Amino acid sequence: MTMINTLNQNTLYPWAGKPSIYEYIVSALDDRDRLNDARLPDDDEYWAGHSVRWVAGGMDGTFSHHAGGQAETAKVQALVQLLVKQSRSPDNKTRRATYLKLMQEDVLNVIDSLLESLREHPGVVIPNLYQEAEWFARSGAHRNVVKLGIALLGQFETEKHRELVITLGKHDEFTLYSAVAIRGSLDNANETLFELAKAVDG
Repeated sequence: MTMINTLNQNTLYPWAGKPSIYEYIVSALDDRDRLNDARLPDDDEYWAGHSVRWVAGGMDGTFSHHAGGQAETAKVQALVQLLVKQSRSPDNKTRRATYLKLMQEDVLNVIDSLLESLREHPGVVIPNLYQEAEWFARSGAHRNVVKLGIALLGQFETEKHRELVITLGKHDEFTLYSAVAIRGSLDNANETLFELAKAVDG
């Protein structure tokens, strides 16, 4: 019975049975508080079918946002509706739907529009959205999910996520997102950004 339940859960939830990226980064930090491994647990899955792999953070740092259009608007609205629904009535079914969509999206292309739409949406339950953002950042096993989590955390002026955002930012894949979140949400942002800059190479 337990084995069947475990197999069903691993099939149902894409994060089940996988290490979170945050845990992976924590375990890869050396005694100088720098990463000794640039890989991420989802590398093989993320780069499957690509003939070229970018260096960590290279793709986000190179490409600017797309011009938008109906396809991008539809992506944003679908994600907004899922996040609003999760904030109103948190459950793993909605979390799974959001998670799967994020695994398919290029987060950078929709992130600004997504954050703007969420800020303007009257139905968001703010404390629950914060909890979901923190879960994405801390427990996500796929990079796009973690990136959205960091970006969402950057919308909340609180020190509660300081350690989480800085730790994730020590991997070049997330440094850009963490830097923006630090500037948007933490006190003494310049000192914190300097602390982060000392821990990364890119």
